[in-house]
Amino acid sequence: MNKEYKLFKIAYAYYVDKLNQEQIAKMHGISRSNVSMMLNEARKKGIVEVKVRFPKLYCTDLEKQLEHRFNLDKAIVLQDYSESDGERISFLAGAAGEYLDTLVEDNMVIGVSWGKSVYQVASAMTFHGKTNVLVTPLVGGIGNAINQYHSNLIASNLAENIRGTAFGIYAPIFVHSDESKELLMGDRQIEEVLNMSRHADLAIVGIGNIQHSTMHELDILKESEIEQLMEEGVVGDINTSFINEQGEEAESFLKNRTIGISLDDLKKIKNVVAVVGGEVKYPPLRSILNNRVINTLIIDDRLAQLLLARE
Repeated sequence: MNKEYKLFKIAYAYYVDKLNQEQIAKMHGISRSNVSMMLNEARKKGIVEVKVRFPKLYCTDLEKQLEHRFNLDKAIVLQDYSESDGERISFLAGAAGEYLDTLVEDNMVIGVSWGKSVYQVASAMTFHGKTNVLVTPLVGGIGNAINQYHSNLIASNLAENIRGTAFGIYAPIFVHSDESKELLMGDRQIEEVLNMSRHADLAIVGIGNIQHSTMHELDILKESEIEQLMEEGVVGDINTSFINEQGEEAESFLKNRTIGISLDDLKKIKNVVAVVGGEVKYPPLRSILNNRVINTLIIDDRLAQLLLARE
């Protein structure tokens, strides 16, 4: 008998037929310790896959209210039982990954931003037989050091998970001057990828609060720069387009120094999916929703209730 087929038989008897290891040992004429070792080997070889799924409790009433109030194509609201921001993002990203898996089609272009939530969503998505799927960054690279939240790495990770093809933008997200941006945006390879991103069928983005910014956490922006952005009316960002209370792109000192598609470009994409968790995201999210940038919103119930209560 083929070794892998025997591992399959042992695993099937244990996990599907619910026989105990002693019964399986007698059935196959082997020791109980051999059964245990073969079950471990079956897991290592991927014959057995163990998945622990969070029991996603969807709040359908809140979803309908958000869709109606903010003219959304789709809202997904999860009850929030998390004990940390990281746990909350993980739960939301799992739900987002499952939903986005149903949207991926052959010959699709998916644009991805950067950050913690987008990274988690990309990690949660899986292959479902779709072909010729292209994944492109919507912005340049965040930070001097390569990190897991970098747009190119997220694009690569997502492409690997869904068996697509990843492209990269080999430029920083922020440059030192308008002239530097003009030079880089004129580069043929960068321009080709950005054009592909502008015409994406689907965009996956996160939303940042300027006062609790991952860019500050990663030392991309200094405290003085955060303060300057706030003085310029910035409440947060979407895809690193800094927005004011009206959800419009603020006239900030970084507006003409950012490598990536613009807020207007983002609005033209057919389906912009935002994954947002935590009440701290209320100010920028409320502004963005009022400007109809997002088509699909995936959030926790506390943030949903806050949006509806204060509108």
